[in-house]
Amino acid sequence: MGKQQHVENNCLLYKKLILESAKVHINILEFTYMNNVRSIERVLDLFEHFARSLDPLTLTAVAAHFDLPKSSALAILRTLVDRGYVVKNDQGHYALEDTFRRHGFGWGGDHFSRAVAFAKPLLQVICDETGESVMVGAMVGDDSVRLLAQAVSPQIVRYESSIDAITPAYCTAMGRVLLAFGDEKRQARALSKPSYPVYTTKTVTNPKSIRASIVEARKDGVAIVDSEYVDGGVGIAVPVFGDNGTPLLALNVGCVSSRFQEKKDQILESLKKAVQYINLNFPNA
Repeated sequence: MGKQQHVENNCLLYKKLILESAKVHINILEFTYMNNVRSIERVLDLFEHFARSLDPLTLTAVAAHFDLPKSSALAILRTLVDRGYVVKNDQGHYALEDTFRRHGFGWGGDHFSRAVAFAKPLLQVICDETGESVMVGAMVGDDSVRLLAQAVSPQIVRYESSIDAITPAYCTAMGRVLLAFGDEKRQARALSKPSYPVYTTKTVTNPKSIRASIVEARKDGVAIVDSEYVDGGVGIAVPVFGDNGTPLLALNVGCVSSRFQEKKDQILESLKKAVQYINLNFPNA
């Protein structure tokens, strides 16, 4: 065989190897793609299954229903719990987080459900640490705050509100801290009213004084409001930021005024730790 023929044969062999390699690579990509698609379908199937189930489900029941190894089912469930979509009760049973069950995968057409679900366990942690009620809320329009979830203090005399309650922004801690770190145009609109309702003898209604409190909240990173909305109640709120740098939610401790001074440092420390945890672990996708 001549030298030219030998070179041509080597070229043909090389081309064949390249084609075979390409086929293997494509097969691997197709296999990976199909597995990824099946994984997504499995998670969506799980969501739908949990939405239909009125009672919490055991790991065994989930694995059996989807014909999964327990280890695989457990890995998926742990991920959903970590992301706040699913909760695990004291008996080790799993259920769709209540915020999603009530509001779907968006709250009022917005994107609060996931953040609230993620923050909910922290409310109880802060409540246990401080002995006071803890709430999470979000802005509604320009001048109001909606309470989305709370952990109620076990004490007989305590601060408590109803879920989905709407409160004014100008005289509450959650409202002021959300205005402080939010859009300046929203803040301007919230402070442009000709008059403001008086709720207690301590309610501040002067726009300049309200603005000064908002500026102070931005400087300190926390808003503290004493007896302006509820007589004898102190609100201490910090912002929780979304991935675009704007405040998504506010974490608030509602404390009885007579207990506030002795608990102030502890409350601020608990709120600070909670926000740090959220910033490190909440997936702002």
